Amino acid sequence: MRDEQALATRRRIRDAAADLFLRDGYVATSMASIATAAGVSRPTVFNTFGSKAELLREIADVRLAGDDEPVDVLSRPLGRAMLEATDPQEVLELHAQLGAELLGRIVPILTVVAEAATTDPDAAALLEVQERGRLFGMGATVDRLIELGALREGLTREQAAASLWMLSGLEPYRLAERSGWSIEDYRDWYLRCARAALLGP
Repeated sequence: MRDEQALATRRRIRDAAADLFLRDGYVATSMASIATAAGVSRPTVFNTFGSKAELLREIADVRLAGDDEPVDVLSRPLGRAMLEATDPQEVLELHAQLGAELLGRIVPILTVVAEAATTDPDAAALLEVQERGRLFGMGATVDRLIELGALREGLTREQAAASLWMLSGLEPYRLAERSGWSIEDYRDWYLRCARAALLGP
């Protein structure tokens, strides 16, 4: 019962912080305002998360995964299907679908992180961790294509992963949004680019 209460409190604090970060920005949001919005004391926020940067990190992680279960993205059904697919085209189709779903969830909070990173060292460190994690995910897709013997001749693993990493960045997605594209439009564009870059003609 106590564990359930602690988890409920953690989620309430996290949800309140996410709302404030999105509305007011990371720098302008204080731990006191988060505590007030969550209906808990300021020490409770610190005892639960340790710091505002850690709170932002967990919000980003939960948005990325879709929930707070301790299961990484590649171990979830769509990630497993991608890594187990035997057709290179299907690998990239599932990769594009997974990427579009992840970006759809995380872009709002990732924008908060990117904006805060320009002035806050902790947010800058978090952004760097997020970017390294995204590059790692690209590498997992490339490794599957290599296993299938499908990677374009002359393209190294590092070049292939970097190509996907650049295509899947925050800016391309935000430009797609500004252009009025739907999430499906972005996914299809990304898939065409990924095929051309990794599989060739």
